[in-house]
Amino acid sequence: GGGRFSTFSSQPSSNFYDVNGKLLFNPSASDSVSVSLYRGNDNLDNSRSLQVPEGLFERLLARGIDPTERGLDLNSTLDITDARDSGNTGVGLVWSRQWNSSVLSEVSL
Repeated sequence: GGGRFSTFSSQPSSNFYDVNGKLLFNPSASDSVSVSLYRGNDNLDNSRSLQVPEGLFERLLARGIDPTERGLDLNSTLDITDARDSGNTGVGLVWSRQWNSSVLSEVSL
């Protein structure tokens, strides 16, 4: 890819996963307990190298612009790091009790 002023190459490397699980226990005829688990992770890497156009630094210097004063070195390749790793975990607990034919209670954490 790239335009008329530069070229670049990019090999995106990304992966994603999600896991869900649930366990249900019935300690008695009136009670039930469930435990739920969620885990997810996202790894995104869109890092790339940019090829600076030939002669660009010389043209800038000829105009009185010094790229090194702006934090750029005079290497013809710019390496851009664009990576993110994020994830999360969730756990849930639910206790239900059937007190009689018309009364049910439930507690969730």
